[in-house]
Amino acid sequence: MSDQIYVFVDNSFLFIEGYKYVRSVTSIPPTKTPYVDYFAFRRFLQESGDLRRAVICGAELPGSMISKCQSAGFEVFSFPRYPDIKTGHMKEKGVDQKICWEIAKTIFTNREPVQTKRVILCTGDKDFMTILQDIQTSNWAFQLWLWPNSFSTKFADQVKVFGTMHTLDKDWKKFIKIGDKKQAQSATGVSPTAV
Repeated sequence: MSDQIYVFVDNSFLFIEGYKYVRSVTSIPPTKTPYVDYFAFRRFLQESGDLRRAVICGAELPGSMISKCQSAGFEVFSFPRYPDIKTGHMKEKGVDQKICWEIAKTIFTNREPVQTKRVILCTGDKDFMTILQDIQTSNWAFQLWLWPNSFSTKFADQVKVFGTMHTLDKDWKKFIKIGDKKQAQSATGVSPTAV
């Protein structure tokens, strides 16, 4: 019996850190660009177990991208950017809290005794650390998906107290494609320059 998996993704982390990683390991011609193929990403997630829920959260996601992600079977939450209190620069706010809320809601509304439930979180932010104890005390497994070189060893040690880590360095070709701008726009719903 495969694990029931519940996946929560910070879209900015998935594509920004993913693009950085892909550009560091691949020579990409100037006429090409990497992009996330959300249908392929969902298939990749399904390789990890019985996918019960897939959530993507991001800041100011364009409507066309939201539609593409929803068509691929994701629940999508988009948040506005707000000015930083000190600098005034526009910053992403609410994404991490929403991810934690959705994880908590999932755990507390799925209480049937199945021993093989796993939360997979794809983010590079430490704000989710507060939810890890709830995941553990609810007898759910936890796995954090990260890009190589996007975390410190101290951070990894802390996460390993509650679960496991998986780096996406060997997996990226399954869901990040390299194509021209038209292919990227068709797959994501937005122009590569808009994301």
